[in-house]
Amino acid sequence: MAISELRTNPLARAAFRIEGNSVSFWVQVKPRSSREGLEMASSGELCLRIHAAPTEGQANEACVQFLARHLRLPQNSVSILAGHRSRRKLVRITGRPAREIVEFLRGLAGTAEKKPRGAS
Repeated sequence: MAISELRTNPLARAAFRIEGNSVSFWVQVKPRSSREGLEMASSGELCLRIHAAPTEGQANEACVQFLARHLRLPQNSVSILAGHRSRRKLVRITGRPAREIVEFLRGLAGTAEKKPRGAS
């Protein structure tokens, strides 16, 4: 990957690990946010803002529900592998082709690469 791509595409810095039809990635969860959404932090890491409080697993559950709802997958297709008691979580998503999941996450984070006009 070229350094210029890292500068122009911040999601290129976000590490997606693809294994078969599953994608694993780290996400920084910000509980008790006034608005929900997935975005790119200045560090290049995915950041998920959720309304839920970080108590009794509510933020973990909200994280899984948000990703499953937006990817239109059952909740059991989204799992938290590490970071259950931390704001930084390792998430795995299955149930769709891995490249499709990565592209969807790019679009949801608002960093999808734009095609030039007239390109198909």
